[in-house]
Amino acid sequence: MTMTTVEEGPGWRIDEDDHPHTVVPYYGVVHEDGARNHGFVDLRDQPELAEHIPELSRSPGLTDFVKAVNERGSPLMSIGCDCGLFPVDDARPGEPTCYIGSYVDVTFRDASRNAVATNLVNLAKVLLARVAVSQQHHFNFHMIVERLKGFWGLPGRYSLMVKTCGFGRSEENAWDALDHAAFAMAAACRNYRRGAE
Repeated sequence: MTMTTVEEGPGWRIDEDDHPHTVVPYYGVVHEDGARNHGFVDLRDQPELAEHIPELSRSPGLTDFVKAVNERGSPLMSIGCDCGLFPVDDARPGEPTCYIGSYVDVTFRDASRNAVATNLVNLAKVLLARVAVSQQHHFNFHMIVERLKGFWGLPGRYSLMVKTCGFGRSEENAWDALDHAAFAMAAACRNYRRGAE
């Protein structure tokens, strides 16, 4: 796997990964550790269905982000998502002790726009430019343009994995930080759509 950093700044980074990952659509699977991936759900023009995706059940902010991506008339769609709590093993006194890691995989609905990695890099830049820094919440974004194994049978397509991490000195603080960042990214998607119309 070759990961190349395209651009980075305070609290964010954009990378390109040339190793093929997800195939769309995909089916649910239970992993060896018992974790379950519920499979691809087509939310295009049905954003309300995000309320029923188990991976989103603990985060209203992430749910809103997925809804924003899939709203009626949006040029974007989501192809996967997840989130979970992780400890910060080497936390020093006063630093965050845990974080919520999450991702939402985003593509253009028009498959031809996903054929050029630069289109997804530019999307990442536009979305990041529309998210304001917060003085109350500690979060960051890692955007990864990934090659797909297939996109409805089409080879040579890319997706944008929007990884959002919210940090805190408690689980509640970490979830609050994640939700704040995800709500901000949802607003950025809605602004992007208005700019694209």
